[in-house]
Amino acid sequence: MAIKEVKAVTNKKVEVNPVSVERTTSTISSAINIIVPILLAFLIAMIPILISKENPATVYRVILDSAFSLRGFARILHYMGPLLLAGLAIMISFKAGLFNMGVESSIIVAGFTTAVLGYQLQTLPRMVLIPLLLVVAIVVGVLTAVIPALLKAYLNVNEMVVTLLLNYAIIEILKALTIGPFRDPRSGTVSTHAVGQNAIFKGFGNTQLTAFFFIAVVAFILVWFLYRKTKLGYEIRSLGTNLQFTEATGIKVRRKIIIIMLLSGAVAGLAGAGWLMSEEYKYSETFSSNPGLGWDGMVISLLGGHAPEGAFIAALFYGILKVGSGRVAFNTDVPAEVVTIIQALLILFLSVKMVKDKNSPAYISIKHLIYRAKEKRLLRKEKRRAKKEGTLEAKPLEVKEEVLEVKKPEVVEVKEPKVVEVMEPKVEPVQVVETPPPAEELKPLTIKALVAKTIPELKAIARENNISGFSSLNKKELVNLLYRSKVTEKPNKEGK
Repeated sequence: MAIKEVKAVTNKKVEVNPVSVERTTSTISSAINIIVPILLAFLIAMIPILISKENPATVYRVILDSAFSLRGFARILHYMGPLLLAGLAIMISFKAGLFNMGVESSIIVAGFTTAVLGYQLQTLPRMVLIPLLLVVAIVVGVLTAVIPALLKAYLNVNEMVVTLLLNYAIIEILKALTIGPFRDPRSGTVSTHAVGQNAIFKGFGNTQLTAFFFIAVVAFILVWFLYRKTKLGYEIRSLGTNLQFTEATGIKVRRKIIIIMLLSGAVAGLAGAGWLMSEEYKYSETFSSNPGLGWDGMVISLLGGHAPEGAFIAALFYGILKVGSGRVAFNTDVPAEVVTIIQALLILFLSVKMVKDKNSPAYISIKHLIYRAKEKRLLRKEKRRAKKEGTLEAKPLEVKEEVLEVKKPEVVEVKEPKVVEVMEPKVEPVQVVETPPPAEELKPLTIKALVAKTIPELKAIARENNISGFSSLNKKELVNLLYRSKVTEKPNKEGK
């Protein structure tokens, strides 16, 4: 009686691609580093909401409801355009290891320049004026970034300190210009003249969505292509990963630092022009709002993991928060500053990575789980393929047998004894062979022994040891030659 269990197996070995495992692990780790801070920020932001005696679920529903209506979603995209560009400007420099805090400077200088030229040149046709203002804003953004770029490249001055101080200096300069020669006397606040109608991005239909959003999307595609598909994009990532390695590979680091800083300023200048031409229409002290479009871009870049794709998603999320903050103040008793609290909490939690580098225990655990999951999935796929082709084998897992043995009676066979004849052994005489004594092992001659010999004797020794080229040598040279060759002297006839 036997009980057998079988399992369908395949002969083909399943191999998991390690590159795929590494890429998936990195993606999941980045998602954890983004999603967990968002959840923690919303969780802690519930405290001031509860203090205001409002239901947090109601407040958050009001914030998110704006994304589910046509006009609300169009307004989100309207805010998303400048936010996306500000995030990309921060991303370009931060990914290269350059902590450029001067994005805010490039934005406000570009906005101020756009406001002044948009008023002075308002008689130009729309198709000429709008591209002209955008190009000028890009140039102004680049010029604003020149000073910190040169100081970093040639004097290795800390770019964070320089750009932070430059922000305050530029704010005060623009404030003086706005109060002074470029102030609009008819305005009740300190501001410049409003730009002309030909310099304004008008909304589509009855929404706030303008053509500038699509300009921002085109800029995003260009930055993505530069970052992922070009040599400069590789150099940006290389600079941020290992500066010494980048220098060792022959990359001109100074030139790349200047290019990266200027490129960041160009994108920031485009963001400032778009914000003024689609939302503000004139420059004032509150042009970049509070805390500032550049600082919002920093949060977007952090939230997106300093990657173009992440910045796009983070800008969309941030646009929802911007629109939702106004709806919260209108529909509940919670002030709109609750969104500012969420933003501050996001910065706080984003600075602490939940999954650190590739050697951290959390990263290794995630990698192991992904490897096992991929291995099981490939094994199931291979089984289905083998079953379809009919190449499955049955592999016994366990065999238990119970055998009843029946013992037969043993029959003892009696055999007659055999007579064994004993033969006497023959003894052969042993021959003794005398072996000659072993020859004495020859040892190389010493310097002393060689010096004691005459030149003919030394030449004879050289011939016996098959050494050539000694005929023209003197005694000293012969001794050195024979000693280096480790020659030996054959014994005489007496064996001495």
